[in-house]
Amino acid sequence: MKKSHANLISIASISIFLLLSFMPVIFTMNYWKNEVPGVGHATKAWSEGVSLYSRYLWLALLIAAAAALSITILVMQSLKIRNQLTKFCYFAPLAVTVLFALISCMDIVSTVPNGEPGGTATWGYYGHYEYVPAWGFYIECALLTVVCVISVLGIKGMLTDNSEAVPENNGTSDVTDQLKKYKELLDNGVLTQEEFEIKKKQLLDL
Repeated sequence: MKKSHANLISIASISIFLLLSFMPVIFTMNYWKNEVPGVGHATKAWSEGVSLYSRYLWLALLIAAAAALSITILVMQSLKIRNQLTKFCYFAPLAVTVLFALISCMDIVSTVPNGEPGGTATWGYYGHYEYVPAWGFYIECALLTVVCVISVLGIKGMLTDNSEAVPENNGTSDVTDQLKKYKELLDNGVLTQEEFEIKKKQLLDL
């Protein structure tokens, strides 16, 4: 895969990921509560969506910052702007993937003690909110999986350069051919030694 194509795919994937992160489609909120203390449980599902920033705000903001930085670096890389940041054009997207995996695990396995929505646990009732993945979460996982694969390929140097290899000795080859022709003319007596030296200097820009 060429670096230009890989960069475009990564830019598009991270941009869509960042857009979805601000939308309430990443997690859904479920609420469990004892209807009667000690007698059975009832499950009540809330359809409202929860975005990436609903919990662990500091980590979510760190992911957003890393995603925005990754997009910036990849755009600079695509525009062939070379600086210290472009050295991290594959490490920054990989960091986004790792951070998202971390916050996803925290969201899926952790619970928050609470009672009724907006209330507290009282009268022997025990409830908790728990976030479960929604369709947006799986889309984000797919996008960042693609970014992760591209980043690993880039780090291992398995992406090809955009520019085709151009022989560097084209100009030198032309000069050599011209010199050979003038040398033949010199040997055949068509050119004098002085005329040959003048032509030689002209070709070599001396």
